[in-house]
Amino acid sequence: MNDFTVIARLLAAIRAYDGKPFNAAAVSPAALKTDEATRDLLALKLQNAGYIEGLITTEDIDNAPQCVLWRSSSPSITLAGLEYAQECKPLHKAIQTLAQDAVTAAVSATASGITNLL
Repeated sequence: MNDFTVIARLLAAIRAYDGKPFNAAAVSPAALKTDEATRDLLALKLQNAGYIEGLITTEDIDNAPQCVLWRSSSPSITLAGLEYAQECKPLHKAIQTLAQDAVTAAVSATASGITNLL
């Protein structure tokens, strides 16, 4: 999967909890359709670039890879992150693809429901 697709899902999940208590289930690997290592790597890149803030991470203990402690974190998108989401063309393309996939899934589910009624 394209990293920008994961980034789009991650930013959308974080944005959905703006001003509310964060639910770590929103950024689970299943919800983001990626693995834990990729999710954490991309989240850390976003935080290091200043696009999100509020992530609590493990320190490098015994050379273990740094990971995000999502249940202890209160992530939010920064102003720079909002600007990035507005200006990044690959991110826009990923968002459009996700929107098209959602419409296709909705149409499929509706058609299936109608078929079941017949």
